[in-house]
Amino acid sequence: MSQPNPYIAPQASLSGGGVPMANVSLPREMLVVADGMKFVLWGIIITIIGVVVAMVMAASALGAGFDQGANRAMQPGAVNFDDAMLQGANAAGSGLRTTVIVATVIGLVANLVSLLGMYKCTQIPLESGAKQTAQLAFYGSIAVLIVTLINNVMGFSNAGNSRPMQVINIVSTIVSIATLFLFISFLKKTSAYLGDALAIERSGKLMMLVLIAGGSYLLIVLIGLFLAAGNANAQGAAGGGMFAVILMLVALVCAIWGFFVYLGTLTRIRNVIEAGTR
Repeated sequence: MSQPNPYIAPQASLSGGGVPMANVSLPREMLVVADGMKFVLWGIIITIIGVVVAMVMAASALGAGFDQGANRAMQPGAVNFDDAMLQGANAAGSGLRTTVIVATVIGLVANLVSLLGMYKCTQIPLESGAKQTAQLAFYGSIAVLIVTLINNVMGFSNAGNSRPMQVINIVSTIVSIATLFLFISFLKKTSAYLGDALAIERSGKLMMLVLIAGGSYLLIVLIGLFLAAGNANAQGAAGGGMFAVILMLVALVCAIWGFFVYLGTLTRIRNVIEAGTR
């Protein structure tokens, strides 16, 4: 007769909320894992802040550039309209470059914070069965970060649109999806280790959404490569384009839905761990 795992927490209702009364014998290393998930959440929050800041800065730069060009064009004795608007566009371009720099710095900080969180998650006990998956996700995140830095350097040097960089970006995106899949697999194994039904349900749903979104993206890439190679006639190209649009909508819906499930899964697992190690 098999012995029960002393680290497994009691099952919680699948539709329930709050924190279950987890087994107090959870190893103390699990607190490091919970702390890691907190850093991953902070990485997400910093990313959202970066997106909002970039959108506001970009809108401000475009508005200021347009106003500057329009004011110059309407001044008595001013340069002609085309030159005035060109000066406004140059001013807007300068503001957009500043926006890109700020967004890049914020994105780098977010990646480093998330990377620290993933490293902490690798400290999960070996008996959980999730340690190797966490390590692979951590190494994948390092690879993605390195490629992102290379991409940013190439972009600032006006070489970001070269064919090699486009291929590298596609590979980087695929690696990013694989890394996310590994981390979600880690969350699923951690949920099973804790024995919390709600965390298991959420992590399973998250895995399904990521598989659908990631699979849709890969199909879109394959369709794009097929059409770019000129292997389809006009009717086939139109059908392929329509199918790609449908896949894009599916991927978008699953990504947005998965984002909120992702936040809920991280929060739930953290709560279970903290309740089980007090």
